[in-house]
Amino acid sequence: MNNKLLQYGLPVLILLVIFYPLFHANYVYLDDIHQLWYNEKGATYNIWLIHGRFLAGHLMEKAFTSINTIDAVKSYRILSVIGWALAICVYVKVATQWVRYKLMDSRMVLLSAVYIACSLSVAIANGWGGTCFEIFMTFTAGLLGGHLLYTQLKKHNRYRAIPIPMQLLILALGVTALFTYQIGIGLFLIPFFLHFNSRKFEKPDHIIITGVIAMLVITLVYYLLFKLLLNTQGEEEGHRASLNLNILSKISFFFGVPTAQAFSFNFLFNLHSIISQAFYIIAIAVWVVYSFATQRDKPVINKIIYLAGSFALLMLIYLPVMVTIENYSSYRSMLALNLAVFLMFTNMILEWIKNVSRKNYFAVAAMIVFAGVGFYNFRYNFLKPILKEYQAVRAYVEKNYKPGITKVNFLRPPEGLFYKQFHVRYYRDEFGLPSTHKDWVPENLVKQIIYEMTHDKNIARKIEVVQFAEAEPFKQQVALKEANTLSIDVEAIFNSN
Repeated sequence: MNNKLLQYGLPVLILLVIFYPLFHANYVYLDDIHQLWYNEKGATYNIWLIHGRFLAGHLMEKAFTSINTIDAVKSYRILSVIGWALAICVYVKVATQWVRYKLMDSRMVLLSAVYIACSLSVAIANGWGGTCFEIFMTFTAGLLGGHLLYTQLKKHNRYRAIPIPMQLLILALGVTALFTYQIGIGLFLIPFFLHFNSRKFEKPDHIIITGVIAMLVITLVYYLLFKLLLNTQGEEEGHRASLNLNILSKISFFFGVPTAQAFSFNFLFNLHSIISQAFYIIAIAVWVVYSFATQRDKPVINKIIYLAGSFALLMLIYLPVMVTIENYSSYRSMLALNLAVFLMFTNMILEWIKNVSRKNYFAVAAMIVFAGVGFYNFRYNFLKPILKEYQAVRAYVEKNYKPGITKVNFLRPPEGLFYKQFHVRYYRDEFGLPSTHKDWVPENLVKQIIYEMTHDKNIARKIEVVQFAEAEPFKQQVALKEANTLSIDVEAIFNSN
C-alpha cells in the first residue's frame, strides 16, 4: 500500500510543486494571445483543422470562446497541470503492468513517472497551457491504445483472437490521439519498444511486428479520415502537415537535433554548448559499448541488428515529425521519443548495477536530479522571464495609453532579450524566447490589453499597430512625434524594470 502511495503520490507532488505558480500567474504566451483576441466562434478552428488536429480545434474553440481576458487563460494552464497529474497516475498503472511482463525494472515505475513530471515536454505543455493543454490528452490516449493492444496480444497471442470491440477501442484511442496532437501516437509503441529491448539480440517476434503494423494502420486510417474531412469542408492541408517522402533527408534530420535532445534527457540541449554536444555523444557511446560488452556469446551481427532495430523503432515513435515536411524538433513534439530513450537507457543502467542497495541509491539520486532540473527549467528558463516581459509591457500600456490614441509603434525585442538579466538562452519558441519577438504577438497583445482597459473591443480593433524588428527605423518613426501615437520599445521597457 505504501509503495503504491509513493508511486502515485510522489510524481504528482513533484508536478504540483514545480507548476504551483501557474495557479496564480497571469500572462499569455505566443499562440495564446492569437486564440484569445480572435475568440469568436469559427475564427481559428481552421488553423487546427488543416494541420490535422480537428479535435484540438474544437477544444480550443470551446475554451477560448468561453473567456475574454488574459487572466482567464490561467484556468487552462491549471487544467493542464491537473490533467498531467491524472495522466501520470494512468502511466503508473500501466507501467506497473509492464513490470509484471518483465519489460523493465520495478524501480522504473516511480523513476519514469518522476521523469515525466519533470520533463521539458510537460513544462512546455503546462507553461504554454493556453493552447497546449490538450497534450496530456493525446499522451493518455496514445499510451492506453498501445498498452491495451500489448496486453491483448499477451493474452490472446494473435491479433485476430482479440475481441472486435477491443480492436475498435484500440483504433479509436489511436485516432483520437492523432486528431488531438499527432505526437500521441508515439506513445502507442512504447510497450512494444520495451518488449524489443527486453529480448536483446533476438529477432523481432510477432508481438513487435503486430504492434508496428497496428500503429501504421491506425496512422493510415487517421490520414484518410483527415483527407476526407478536408475534402468535405473544402479545405487544403496546411504546409506543416504536408508529407515529406525523402527518407534519406528525414533520417539525416533524425540523427541531428532530435537524437541529441533525446539522449540529453531533461537537460536543455544547446547547439552551441560543448557540454551539450559531448553529453549526448557519451550517452550513445555508453549504450553502444554496453550492448556489445554484454552477452558475449551472442553473435556480433545480432547486436548490430539490435542497435539498428532500436533506432528504427525510435524513428517510428517519432513518426508524426518524421513524415512531415517540417524539420522542427520542438520539445513539445518529443515527449514519446524522449520517454522511450529514457526507459531504455535507465533500464540499462539498473541492469548494469548488480547490488540492490546501489540500484536504490541510483534511483533516488536520479529522481532528486530530475526534480531539481525540472524545477529550474520551468521556473527560471521559462516562467520568470516570460512573466517579467508580459508584466512590463502590460504596465507600460496601462500607464501610457490614453483615450484618443489610434496608433502604436511597436519595436519587437531580440531573441536573446532575457540573457542579460536571467542568463537564459533561447531555444526555438519554447525556452528563453520573448513572446513579443514573434510577429503575430504584438498587435493581438496590444489590442487585447486596450480592450481589457476600455471594455470596448471596437476601440481596440481600430488601433493600428506598426511593428519594427530593427531599432533604427523605429527611432526614426518615433522622432516624427505623430499625434495620438504610443511607442513601445520592449527591450528598453524590460531592461528598465
